Amino acid sequence: MMERVTAENIGKFIAENADRSCRMITDEFAVYNHVGRAFPGGHERVTHSAKEYVRPGTDIHSDTVEGVFSLIRRAMMGTFHSVSRKHLPNYLNEFQFRWNTRKLNDGQRVSSAVKTIVGKRLEYRESVENPPYLPKPSGQMEAPFDEKKS
Repeated sequence: MMERVTAENIGKFIAENADRSCRMITDEFAVYNHVGRAFPGGHERVTHSAKEYVRPGTDIHSDTVEGVFSLIRRAMMGTFHSVSRKHLPNYLNEFQFRWNTRKLNDGQRVSSAVKTIVGKRLEYRESVENPPYLPKPSGQMEAPFDEKKS
């Protein structure tokens, strides 16, 4: 988690966790400009201040990530009211699963959940004291909200 949201911290986080071979698509928020130059696929922006939300005739939009944030925001305000910093990553993991399985029916979603837990046991103590969402030793994290899985 980021202690302070700054252009430098956001840039560092993106550089450490994003696949740089991809194309980066953001809104016009200036913090993305510097790190966007590191993406060989380019950095495309939609300009919300000019009422541009989708670039006509292209696949350039920020609707997907805004949908993810909307899901999280609604749950935090409507269901989970008070989430501590300590447990936030666990809640975000749940939202990641929900998002990545949003196109599945209930049976497929349950099957997907069961397949991921086969052979694993996670106790509350492990979840809090040695969280499974910490970066892996190689420094590579799984991509949150991976579109390929949906």
